[in-house]
Amino acid sequence: MRNRLRLLCALVLLGFAELAAAQAFPNKVIRLIVPWPPGGGIDIVARTIFQELPERIGQQVIVDNRAGANGFIGTTAVAKSDPDGYTLLFADVGTISISPAMRKDTPYDSIKDFEPVSQVVSSPFALVVHPAVPAKTLQELVAYAKSRPGKLTYGSFGNGSIAHLSGAMLQAVVPGGLDILHIPYKGAPPAITDLLAGQIDMIFLTVSSAAPHIEAGRMRGIAVTTLKRSPVLPNLPAINEVYPGFEVNSWYGVLAPAGTPKDIVARLHKEIVAVVQMPKVQQALTARGFTPEGTRPDQFAAMIKQDVAQWAKVVHAAKLEDTGK
Repeated sequence: MRNRLRLLCALVLLGFAELAAAQAFPNKVIRLIVPWPPGGGIDIVARTIFQELPERIGQQVIVDNRAGANGFIGTTAVAKSDPDGYTLLFADVGTISISPAMRKDTPYDSIKDFEPVSQVVSSPFALVVHPAVPAKTLQELVAYAKSRPGKLTYGSFGNGSIAHLSGAMLQAVVPGGLDILHIPYKGAPPAITDLLAGQIDMIFLTVSSAAPHIEAGRMRGIAVTTLKRSPVLPNLPAINEVYPGFEVNSWYGVLAPAGTPKDIVARLHKEIVAVVQMPKVQQALTARGFTPEGTRPDQFAAMIKQDVAQWAKVVHAAKLEDTGK
């Protein structure tokens, strides 16, 4: 009986301690790890949002760029951090959803090792073609490609990149398949350069990258990859309108280590979403082609599970496992 009372008292005290810790949160510096170098899109979005957070929470937030190993170094560091809310990950679709499908040696479990806080932005891609390609709609492009099997080319930012997998997904959803040749590049700039020069026929680009070229007539927009049309390119239909269920959504979001107390996750979510909803932050994000989100933790968790499953199917169908090594 005494042992049971001691156990009960210990559990009660533990509960009070966790509650007190959650109520006191935060009482020291929060470190946001960005697993990519400074200056890139993910880094800019992270700093746009988190520079506004200290005023709301009364504590400093340090953005810590830990690049390397295709995002694995920074992502793994957060997965192994103490689950106290003071070390967070600014995650992206590549490290969380695509890499685990591409590589069997991924050093973390995207679902088990993290506590989703909020998806903060999404970034649709646009399928664009060189003006020499006569197709003006997705249906026309598919028909044109089918009439020239193996002749049309699409570029990407590298094997396993979201631009590569977008093309693989399009090939899979077209009835009877689509025989187009993938040309991988070392990053987006050389791929864009070759499309502009007519060396390749098409590519999937972020809407923010594609929009200026479309407006200048250097590229022709065909469709966007999200379920709905993009406000940046509102005249372009969604591929989903022709092939229902097609969705490629590049996103950034905040994750905490698994086991982070729910009250702390809820506090982080509340404050991060409040920042995302600030007019000046929304304006800064949309100007760069991002769609502000601010989803609940449960919504973000469900999206990650769906995303991981979707990309695993795409990678397996295209026989791309382990090409990220």
